[in-house]
Amino acid sequence: MKKQKGPEESPMPRIPAGRWYTVAGAMAAAFALVLVASSKYGLGADPDSVAYLSAADNVLAGRGLTLYDGTPFLSWPPLYPWLLAALSAVGLTTREAARYLHAVILAGIVLLYGRWLARHLRNTGLFVIGLLAILLARPLVFVSVFILSEPLFLMLVMGLLSILASPSPTLRLRSLIAASLVAGAAVMTRYVGAAAILAGAILASGSNVISLRRRLARLGIFTATSVLPLAVWLIRNRVTAGSMTGWRQSARVSVIGHLGCLLDTVSLWFFPRVIGFPLRSIMILLLAAAVALILWFAARRSRRSAPGVWPAISVQAVWTGVYLSCVVVLASLVSFNLLQSRLLSPVFPSLLFLLLLAADRGPDLIGRPVIRRAVSFGAAVLMGGWLLLLHLYPDITTIQMSRRFGVGGYSSAGWQETEMADYLRRQPPSGPVYSNAPDALYFLAGRSSQLSPTRKESAPALLGRSGTALIWFNQADSHPGLQDLGSLLRQVPMTPRYFGKDGVVMLSDK
Repeated sequence: MKKQKGPEESPMPRIPAGRWYTVAGAMAAAFALVLVASSKYGLGADPDSVAYLSAADNVLAGRGLTLYDGTPFLSWPPLYPWLLAALSAVGLTTREAARYLHAVILAGIVLLYGRWLARHLRNTGLFVIGLLAILLARPLVFVSVFILSEPLFLMLVMGLLSILASPSPTLRLRSLIAASLVAGAAVMTRYVGAAAILAGAILASGSNVISLRRRLARLGIFTATSVLPLAVWLIRNRVTAGSMTGWRQSARVSVIGHLGCLLDTVSLWFFPRVIGFPLRSIMILLLAAAVALILWFAARRSRRSAPGVWPAISVQAVWTGVYLSCVVVLASLVSFNLLQSRLLSPVFPSLLFLLLLAADRGPDLIGRPVIRRAVSFGAAVLMGGWLLLLHLYPDITTIQMSRRFGVGGYSSAGWQETEMADYLRRQPPSGPVYSNAPDALYFLAGRSSQLSPTRKESAPALLGRSGTALIWFNQADSHPGLQDLGSLLRQVPMTPRYFGKDGVVMLSDK
């Protein structure tokens, strides 16, 4: 008698070789995109980027996870700087390591996403459009060409969702362990990765095929394994630094304000800015409702013929809902930047996948074959036009500008090619250094420094010591708590070593 397949052996469609070749081509393009865009000064850098780089540099120097000003690295989990330090051990600088790491990560994101599309999309046009979209989407391109932990976090999340999107009613134990390890790595990359643990716990234990006792056991295994690394890290921080995640300000924007910003950001991923926010908000909500209805009916029709469709829908929907909910809740408790593309980028691939899947499966709900084929063709044309207008053309322009003037932030001509930056590289100060932008100073000249005196601190006590330097960048963002340059110079006699339109380098006269 032929052995019947159990619930964990549901067949999945075989991916054609031609689609794998297309995915491989897209991966090569992703790798090249990062290297080409960052060819001028390397990857873009902001204050968070400098924190990651300095932590990795200090790990390599044997000083542990500390920042450019000597304070403990607490505000971020350690996996990303650890990875930069590990790659730098083979002879690369941390900036070079970040550049090649991000090229590999974006290629990995394209691989995971291409596997999703190749397995679940039947329309070849939509498959190609989806690959191009994930390769050229503005939210992903931006974070991929900056020294930020979001690309690594996104790749880990996509790996987690790939494991959990099994067509079988339950996960095998080894898959459950693998999912918990990946979720643990995600939360060790970004604290908001706790959403990955929550979503994974829901998906790993949500099957009603097995008994409640087994579901609770699986939930316990997943949660304990994924939370353990974070728990060890937070306890270590508390013991060594007296704080688990560093000091954070209270929330300054209301939940309603964050929800409005979220809606604005997501709507701009799919509709042009020329459409006003009120109308754009209505359009994105209507689109979400239409996609949800189409996928609901399509999943019911294909549960037997295509058993992997429903798990693919459920993991993407659960992740999107859990992540967005966690971000909004956290933003209402502690001070966050507004919910812009960088913070929301981890849900872009899931939203795009659900939209593509709805465009692919929606025509099945139409009875007449001629109309069904016409609708399928029209969906591919509309998605292609969307990709061309909203993502492809702006990205080409952005890459061209990056090659000429740098990616952005401290890796731009406005910072890198100033006379002051050149002076600091040639003649870095040797004594104690204070600056209104210690992160910029570290990135430009590799010099550690302390933040210049605040209004609550005594400028003579800090700057009056012999050999103390004050480095002031005129283009740095203003800090509301700092004393201004004029006030500092009135209190402490200092001699200018460099004076220009981009800033000053002063040395104490004592």
